[in-house]
Amino acid sequence: MAVDRRIQKTRKIIYEAFLEILNEKGYDQIRVQDIIDLANVGRSTFYQHYESKEVLLDQLCQELFHHIFYQEEDSSFKDYLVHIVMHFKKNKDRVASLLLSNNPYFLLHLKAELEHDVYPVLYQNYVKDKKIPEPFIHQFVVSSFIETLKWWLHQRDMISEEELITYYLQMITNN
Repeated sequence: MAVDRRIQKTRKIIYEAFLEILNEKGYDQIRVQDIIDLANVGRSTFYQHYESKEVLLDQLCQELFHHIFYQEEDSSFKDYLVHIVMHFKKNKDRVASLLLSNNPYFLLHLKAELEHDVYPVLYQNYVKDKKIPEPFIHQFVVSSFIETLKWWLHQRDMISEEELITYYLQMITNN
C-alpha cells in the first residue's frame, strides 16, 4: 500500500528541516523544537511520524543507504564504489554533513553497510595477502574507506571519484 502524499510531504519537510539544521549545528545540539520550528509543523505532527530525533536519524539513514548502496547488476565493483562516492558528493549537503559531523550513530550504520556490501567483495577479490589476520584486514578496509571518503570530501575536487577509487583499490591490493 502506498504512503499518502500528505504523509510523504510532511516527512520530506521534516527531513529537509533536520538536514538544514544539521548543517548549521552538530547533531547533539539539535532539539526537536528546532526541527518543528523550521519545518513549521506542530509538535504532535512531528511525534506522529517520529518518536524522537534518533528515530528520525535512523529512518533517514535507512533511506539514504538504500540509495547509496544500491548496486546495478551489470556494474563492476569499481563502478559500484565510484557510485557510492559520487552519491556522497552529489548529496554533500545531506549525507556528507552526517559523515563529516562524526555522528556515532551515522558512522555505525555506514560501517555496517560497508561491512555487509563492500568488505566481502573487497576481501575476496582484491586482498592478496591473506596471511594477515582477517579481523585486521576487515577493520583496515572499512575504516580506511570511511576516512578516505571524509578526506576526499574536504579536498573539493582535487581528484575525481574514479581516481579516488583507483587509488583506494591500489592501496588495498598493494599495487
